[in-house]
Amino acid sequence: MSYTSFADFLHSKYLERQQRNAKYSLRSFSRDMGISSGRLTNLLKGRDIPGDETIEKFFSIFNLAEEERQRLKKIIYSQKYLRRGPGFSKQLNEEEFNRISDWKTWSVFTMFQASDYLPNIVWFSQKLKLSVEEIDIGLKKLLDVGLIAEKDGFYELIYQSVTTTNDVPSTSIRKFHKEFIPIGLKSLDKVPVEQRDVSSLTFCIDKNMLPEYKKALAEFRAKLSQIARQNDVSNELYQLNIQFFPVAFEGNNE
Repeated sequence: MSYTSFADFLHSKYLERQQRNAKYSLRSFSRDMGISSGRLTNLLKGRDIPGDETIEKFFSIFNLAEEERQRLKKIIYSQKYLRRGPGFSKQLNEEEFNRISDWKTWSVFTMFQASDYLPNIVWFSQKLKLSVEEIDIGLKKLLDVGLIAEKDGFYELIYQSVTTTNDVPSTSIRKFHKEFIPIGLKSLDKVPVEQRDVSSLTFCIDKNMLPEYKKALAEFRAKLSQIARQNDVSNELYQLNIQFFPVAFEGNNE
């Protein structure tokens, strides 16, 4: 049988014993494993990943063949512990911003803010519908620019927000937006209407008032961000793209 995580492996072993004995409980399982019920719950939910000593203990209990042991070890070692940091802000230069501005890496970084956050790669993979390998690539990019640090088997988030220096050119910002806009287009066909809001408004304005419109949009974004921060529950990643542009521009009809 193939497993995606140690939690998956442990759960399957529990179900095997329960199928042989309908009265077999998690309390019985924790007793047989020689660990507390609280530790067992954390292992089953992926909140905890066993160390080498515990791994060997479980291998012995389940009498695993060497090939299965090595396969499971590889899965366990691919699961990184992830910890949230103190919440500072970091200013990124152009090279650093370009390094993490793809939508997958940016999403991994943002998911550290989720209220249902679990400290392992598998949780990130399930929440973002990305492979463990893709999550690991994103974490390495965040590590490269210093937003997270690696120590004692942990990836720890050091900064929870970022800003950019004034020398980040508009080409880099445009590249960042181009990463997310096509996903918004896909959502029109893939996401139920009650879970999205993709709408438009076409109207005439006084061009001299354009700064006022842009100010109103900035205030709107700030208000949404404030609502999100004040909410105790934040368990789904959403992206807001506001498109506000003149319709008649050179090349629009091409």
